[in-house]
Amino acid sequence: MRGLLLSVALLASSATAHAQAPNPLPVHVEDGGSVEAAALREALADDLGVTVLEASAEDAQLIVERDSEGTLRLRVRLPGEDERLRAMVSIEDGHEVTLAVALIAANLVRNESSELIALLIASRRVAVAPQPEPPEPEPPVVVFAPEAELDGGPESELEREPEPEPEPQIAPEPEPQITDAFGMDFVPGLGSSTAYGADHRRSLSIGVIGGLSGGIDGVALSSVFDIAAGDVNGVQMAGVLAIAGPVSGLQSGLVSISAGEFEGLQMGLVDVAGPVAGVQMGLVDVAGGDVEGLQLGLLNIAGGVRGAQIGLLNIAAGRVEGAQIGLLNIAEEADASIGLLSVQGRSENHLRLFGETSGLLGAEFVHGNTTRMILSAASQPFLEAPVAALGVGLGLHIDFDEALHLDVETHARVLLDDRLQDGPESLMELRVLFGGQLADGFGLYGGIGYQLRWSGRRTPNMRAPIGAHVLSDSGTQVEAWPTLIAGIELF
Repeated sequence: MRGLLLSVALLASSATAHAQAPNPLPVHVEDGGSVEAAALREALADDLGVTVLEASAEDAQLIVERDSEGTLRLRVRLPGEDERLRAMVSIEDGHEVTLAVALIAANLVRNESSELIALLIASRRVAVAPQPEPPEPEPPVVVFAPEAELDGGPESELEREPEPEPEPQIAPEPEPQITDAFGMDFVPGLGSSTAYGADHRRSLSIGVIGGLSGGIDGVALSSVFDIAAGDVNGVQMAGVLAIAGPVSGLQSGLVSISAGEFEGLQMGLVDVAGPVAGVQMGLVDVAGGDVEGLQLGLLNIAGGVRGAQIGLLNIAAGRVEGAQIGLLNIAEEADASIGLLSVQGRSENHLRLFGETSGLLGAEFVHGNTTRMILSAASQPFLEAPVAALGVGLGLHIDFDEALHLDVETHARVLLDDRLQDGPESLMELRVLFGGQLADGFGLYGGIGYQLRWSGRRTPNMRAPIGAHVLSDSGTQVEAWPTLIAGIELF
């Protein structure tokens, strides 16, 4: 065995002599006994043709050491060159370990590796040939690998063949659904659906009381309720309840439900769908996703809206790219929100303190971005009987730059005093304001307005300032006058 390994070493040395070894070559062995230091130096001297000296770890140019996992590591540190590393799993026989280390070390000093690996593998195959009797156990194979591979990196191509990739599994295509030209049910399960249930689609479906189909490609009419287990491409109408999957067309019933995307017109007292591209018209309209189109009802609920919501209460969980028109509008953000009360999650809020030439002094809470909701409370303290004014307003806000802006607003106020038993008084106002931010959180604004006062009293409490003129004096008195407004803004 020793002669075979030395032969391989000599053959590798003679076959490839890429670099000359330094003479002398200082060597240090830290192994714990399995590598014979003297035999190693002798083998290296024979192979490299240089003097090999014993040296400390600091001065050695070749270091042989064993780590905590039992792996032998060889390091070569030659002047002017990068450090070269090799690692090997040791052989059980100590003498054979010394010869293998000498072979690898000599190759590492000369910066040779590929020829050595091929020759060593060939030599091992010859060395482990089975003996006739008794059979000897096959010795462990010396494995060479870069240090990164022994630390958990990818396995060497010498150790195992790549596994073949599994063939992709292709799912079988579903069988196409059968479409019947006509189907009729007295109730679901009694009629055409007795035989086919919801497996067949229909081009024309009639339900005496109720109908059941796998989907509609045409028209479905039922007196009370109609159920399409699949999608509807066409018309589905029922007297009370219409239920389907995705709908493209018209769906109508007292309660209309589409369990998917809806494209077209959905009409009923209650309309429910997923994302909507079209129109929902009912007392209650609910879209489980975004709406691209129109929701028209008393209560409208959607995700985002690209279009409009018109009703008493409009709720959008996302942004409204369009308008909300109603008594109460709620959205994350809206291009235009017109109503008695509008609330936006992502909007500006600030406070105004103002005075008018009509004698009103008060405060206003402003909420919104481009369109604004305004809540105001004011009083006229300069009268014999002071007047309080509570109101709401809507405004359009235009920014010229970061500091200057324009607001066009309309306000409606109720006037409260100690003569409510004589009839109410109200004040309407249209005004145009210019403002500017002077410092962080503080600004000034001012403008002109035109006020109209309605009063059912023959002698109104709140008198008009200079420039007033009577528009009506029969029954309800209507008086109008211009006014100037000025105030401060707190952001």
